[in-house]
Amino acid sequence: MKRTKIIATIGPASEQLPTLEKMAKAGMDVCRLNFSFGTHAEHLHKVKLIREASRRTGKSLAILQDLQGP
Repeated sequence: MKRTKIIATIGPASEQLPTLEKMAKAGMDVCRLNFSFGTHAEHLHKVKLIREASRRTGKSLAILQDLQGP
């Protein structure tokens, strides 16, 4: 049983569907979104891409929302 998770930050270099699919197939378990940067619309777009990559690969991908500090 695998007890560790691989977390990858999704940013400009990795926010395309083919790239997300490759990352999922390579072992990514959690997609981290940095909410210190970007708009709500940009984050929604990334969430939709992550869900589509999950559907296409048949792999469950968690989404981690890293919120801006104080």
